[in-house]
Amino acid sequence: MGRMERALGWALLLFLVAGCGSGSSSPSNGADGTTSGQDTSTPDATGTGDVGGSTEIPSGAFAMFPVIVMSSRSDSLPLPGGTVSWSSTDYGLLRYVPDVGLLDVLTNVSSQSYANSYLYPLTRDGHLYGVRCSIDTQRKILRRFDPRTGSQIGECSFYSDDLYSAFAVLGDKVYYRSKEATDLYGNRTSGGDIDSLSWPCSGAATTLVSYAKGANKLFYVYASAARLFGGRYNGGLELREIDTNTGAVTTDPVVTVPETACHFSALDDALYYGICDAASVQIYRLDPADYTPTLIATLATSDKALHMGMSQHQNKLFVALRDTTPKFYLIDLTTKQVEQKPLNSSLFGTKIYANGAFLFVD
Repeated sequence: MGRMERALGWALLLFLVAGCGSGSSSPSNGADGTTSGQDTSTPDATGTGDVGGSTEIPSGAFAMFPVIVMSSRSDSLPLPGGTVSWSSTDYGLLRYVPDVGLLDVLTNVSSQSYANSYLYPLTRDGHLYGVRCSIDTQRKILRRFDPRTGSQIGECSFYSDDLYSAFAVLGDKVYYRSKEATDLYGNRTSGGDIDSLSWPCSGAATTLVSYAKGANKLFYVYASAARLFGGRYNGGLELREIDTNTGAVTTDPVVTVPETACHFSALDDALYYGICDAASVQIYRLDPADYTPTLIATLATSDKALHMGMSQHQNKLFVALRDTTPKFYLIDLTTKQVEQKPLNSSLFGTKIYANGAFLFVD
């Protein structure tokens, strides 16, 4: 049995042992003091780290963090040099460091008929998060992991007014649009504000933009280049800047992402979007100074690649895109040099937000 087989085997053994616990934390109340039901998804094993032995990850090593539907892979994942086996769960957040052949499970979630849950990765400012979503209650649990050790090093819980996102991490703050509550007639009674929590979110939420002061027109929250944005679709995606000190919102959109965009990402250094056609994907970067779009790369495809993911770290842009065969690219943002990463296509997840998360391990 190879190192990767042992690694994932131990991770799943720890998962089965940990599965008897609770795994849920108390939700953070919104500004109105309301909460929703508990997250009843299956608990996960965290902090497994280098479960395969004494593998050392060199500083600067490329690491990717895909989420895949584990039960759909015939109980194994083919990789160069061997196959990693597991027991069936619904979604698993993997850590893969190809330079040292390390593959393990950082966290997972099983979605039962009575608790429809989801999991996806997020990287921001060198930090790695696993985002657990309760689709039924709209509860989000952000768990921060050390990319080197795999250990969980923090958690934040809140309810946002979107099934998957409607939140942003900016510095030590988490901003989100709080879940709206309605009466029997569907009229709003509370919520719908843009609130903030300070990491690790042990205190009460603070309202930055109230529903009455403009949050009623901002349905999504993004952060990029030390700025906070509220967004809504009106043809294209209109983005208005939010002052994180005063809560003031720009009257007009500072930028509108084209309606023809097939993908949008608010990343560490800038806003990015993709334009897809039958032969290629064009990746554009919006300059934070004036939001002028610059073509970063054109990636050839054999079909219209509508499913893709992006993340950015240390002047590199990582792009995972679905094609006839999924492909992975690392783009230098200074030289615009494109490197296709020789990664197994089985590492491409088919679900929303499942792809594109990477870091260089410090």
